[in-house]
Amino acid sequence: MISTVTYEDTLNGTLLYGKLNDKLVIVMPAHNEEKAIYNSLNSIRKQKGLTGLDVIIFIALDNCIDDTEKVIRHNFSDLNIKLYRTVNNKQHKAGALNQVYRLIFGDLTNKKPIADYTKKQVATIKAFVGVDADVMLGDDCLATLYKDLSINYGVGAVSANYTCLLPESKHKLLRNVPDEFYDYHNLKYGNSFNRWLSFQQSAEFAQWTLKQKASNYFAEIAGGQCSIFRPEALRDIYKVCKLNGIYDNATDTEDLNLTQQLRKLNWKCIISDSARCYVDSMDKLSTYISQRFKWVSGTLDYALQSGLGTKYSRILWGRELLLVLNFFIRCLMIVLIPASVALGMFTWNWIWITPYALSIIINSIVSMRTPHRRFIDVLLNVLGISPEIYLWLTLYVHAKVWLSLLKVSKVDGWQRQYLAEQGKLHSTHIGLLFVLIVAVVLILLAKANIISFSSAVAFMKPYINSMYNVLTTLTIITMLAMLYQLLKLRGNFKA
Repeated sequence: MISTVTYEDTLNGTLLYGKLNDKLVIVMPAHNEEKAIYNSLNSIRKQKGLTGLDVIIFIALDNCIDDTEKVIRHNFSDLNIKLYRTVNNKQHKAGALNQVYRLIFGDLTNKKPIADYTKKQVATIKAFVGVDADVMLGDDCLATLYKDLSINYGVGAVSANYTCLLPESKHKLLRNVPDEFYDYHNLKYGNSFNRWLSFQQSAEFAQWTLKQKASNYFAEIAGGQCSIFRPEALRDIYKVCKLNGIYDNATDTEDLNLTQQLRKLNWKCIISDSARCYVDSMDKLSTYISQRFKWVSGTLDYALQSGLGTKYSRILWGRELLLVLNFFIRCLMIVLIPASVALGMFTWNWIWITPYALSIIINSIVSMRTPHRRFIDVLLNVLGISPEIYLWLTLYVHAKVWLSLLKVSKVDGWQRQYLAEQGKLHSTHIGLLFVLIVAVVLILLAKANIISFSSAVAFMKPYINSMYNVLTTLTIITMLAMLYQLLKLRGNFKA
């Protein structure tokens, strides 16, 4: 049964009706999702193991100008779906979700009292599940998440395990389709680079999952792609944080903020041991960079605001430091080795190769434990090719974010991602232009005999030994950090 709801239904008692049975409420934001939402809702239809719970799906139709609603109405009349069209929403996903939660918990700006019958029905909700419209759930995902949430009352949120969908050649079915429910006509195709980039994201999710499970299932973020929440925990957020909803739109990573707010209110946030969902990967470089720009902007905003005050902020600063160390090590080796060879001062220290070797070991372990891996993906990680390329991509994104933080005006990460997904994002390529300008200047200076390789090398000669000492010190620090990362991959956990 599909119906359209408004806030008036909350006030007059028609938002939820029928018997006062226990309910599981799914909240799904949808902005122009006609190509993805069929498979997401079909995966909900296929769920197994949910007994004694009425499943209700609230879908926030957020400024949709495509056939998202048509796809829903034509295919899912057997599901209990409540369609809500957002009103004047300019806060993207966070705003759409908050408007749905106001239907349930009330709008703090509306002085009219909520109907008593609505309150009685809301009291029967045992859990909320946030699911993105481009996410497919494994067969028992909801039942597993609900079981994980029910075991310990102190748990306020449980995140699913994420795996990326890989685009395939048109001559093959998707290699990692969870089961037959994936609609053949909506298959996602791509070339070798698209598949490589998608697998790197899946491996990144796998490494993230393994680390969290090794840390006593500590969920760094109750991800918006698929997480379950205890109603009492969300009520606490609603009352204490004064957001007139659940999510804070001050950051591009609203799910990160929610997770940290839950922890401040003494609710545990964990990752499920086995609940699985399949998320859409960013298989084009432009969409990948835009998505990661949004994610990194949000995490760095949080890190800057929190300093070293929380466990997660310390984790974030540690990651940034490791990235900086990796960058400087590579820069030093690129400069030092040719210069010292030219001066006859080159000496090899085997310790310099240890971070690279540890990187290969870590990434090989992760790739072999990543679901739906391919031989070529494991091979490229064992050879160290994929980790090195992906590291430079990561460095590029982080550099863009740090430069954006210097600007007075805030970059709209959601809008950038939307435009990139539609192929409408026009990049200024400022970083590339800067590199080209520097290269041209150096060439002109060399042509004018103002500078030369020999003069540059001679200038560096007094500093070669000191720079080698710096390189060795940075390498040792990086090696210790990577040994700690390797320890986090111990245990027989599934990614």
